Amino acid sequence: MFKVHGVNMFPAQVEEVLRAIPGVSSEYAIALGWDENTNKDVMMMTVEADYNYSFENLARTIQEQIKSRIGVTPKVNIVPVGTLPRSEKKTKRVTDYRY
Repeated sequence: MFKVHGVNMFPAQVEEVLRAIPGVSSEYAIALGWDENTNKDVMMMTVEADYNYSFENLARTIQEQIKSRIGVTPKVNIVPVGTLPRSEKKTKRVTDYRY
């Protein structure tokens, strides 16, 4: 579990949202940071997607779905399938740079 803007989130919730969006791969990474200008948490997602879909539209759809279902608006970066590192063991999905 991790917390962003006072909202408790689980990676399984994010995975559930991503599974429902056509063109999006199951591979993703979340980086949590702190914006000193606004004094707020920042959630940045990198998500793999198929070239046959508009990366811009997919990013917007992911933002809207995460906001409506979980309550946090992430910054989303879409990358081609195969970009994110793979692991034979359990993949680390969330990295917290706030602390």
